[in-house]
Amino acid sequence: MKWSESYSGWDFDSTWAIDDSINDGYPYLQNEKSIFVAVTGLSLDKTDVSLQTGSQLTLTPIFTPENASDRSVSWSTSSRYVATVTDGVVTAIAPGTAVITAATGDGAHSDSCTVTVYEPEPLDYSVNSVTVANGGSKLRAEVSVTKNSDTTDGVVIIWLYDSTGALSDYIFIDGDLDRDKTYTLGGTLPSEPGGTVKAFVWDSLDSMQPISNSAEQRL
Repeated sequence: MKWSESYSGWDFDSTWAIDDSINDGYPYLQNEKSIFVAVTGLSLDKTDVSLQTGSQLTLTPIFTPENASDRSVSWSTSSRYVATVTDGVVTAIAPGTAVITAATGDGAHSDSCTVTVYEPEPLDYSVNSVTVANGGSKLRAEVSVTKNSDTTDGVVIIWLYDSTGALSDYIFIDGDLDRDKTYTLGGTLPSEPGGTVKAFVWDSLDSMQPISNSAEQRL
């Protein structure tokens, strides 16, 4: 007798309710606060992901039924040397594969996500630092750059932003740099109190594709 039609004279509009997932499918009072809804299943929103070392990803548990009472989850990793997990936040530690598992509070249901961690491809250039020396109405901006590959592309860009974040001026340095060597390059820009100097490397002034990290210095 788990159908409302079987309960003649019962007020299912404002007093009683019936739901297969609550009270074993039998009627219960709509305003009853202590009804316990058991978890019947747990899944994760992702089953297989790839992460770069140092990056993070959040896994979200999905409960069945949606109104389950106990929504506690315990998290574990098969290898903390590859990836760790805290409250669903996965952090990639080192190259390899780890299985992240989420389990319900009673341990009856669980699901897993396989995490593959990889090292990023090295950038063609590394921007190590930016230094700025103020001199009245002008400033001297210098960038330390290391070339990491045999690419023949590379234009060092130094941008000057004003205090609102708008581009104010720039320097570009185009030259043939040797691999595995570090260079200090720079030029003169107008003084811009409250602004920012940012340096990076493009492949060229035509395509303007970044081939380095960036570094910046507030003024």
